[in-house]
Amino acid sequence: MLTVHQSVTERLELHEFSGMKIQDIEKKLAEGYQYAVFSYVLSIVFYSFRHTTKRIVKAKSKRALILKSLPYTLLTFFFGWWSLYGVYYTIVTIYTNMTGGIDVSGDIKDFIRNQDPRYQYGRLK
Repeated sequence: MLTVHQSVTERLELHEFSGMKIQDIEKKLAEGYQYAVFSYVLSIVFYSFRHTTKRIVKAKSKRALILKSLPYTLLTFFFGWWSLYGVYYTIVTIYTNMTGGIDVSGDIKDFIRNQDPRYQYGRLK
């Protein structure tokens, strides 16, 4: 999976993870849950807009993530090709969405650690 850029990480809706402990998220990950966001592309003659969703999707399997990415993949398929860079962005975005999206589990863990004062200076106290 691709990594999330800093600007995308700042846009994520992480409020649902407020007050959660790091052990809770690690337990969910050990149970097989995956957290991801999806990309989409819109092109207008000379310019392409490539964005990721703000909402984080949780699913138990890769297949469920792919099904949840279908609206963004179809939007990209129909409206992403119509510029020079749009062709490239469309191919990359469809591939990313069809492989389960962009994994944001590490970003969620970082968010939880930054909220918890016990993780001050990067270590558990």
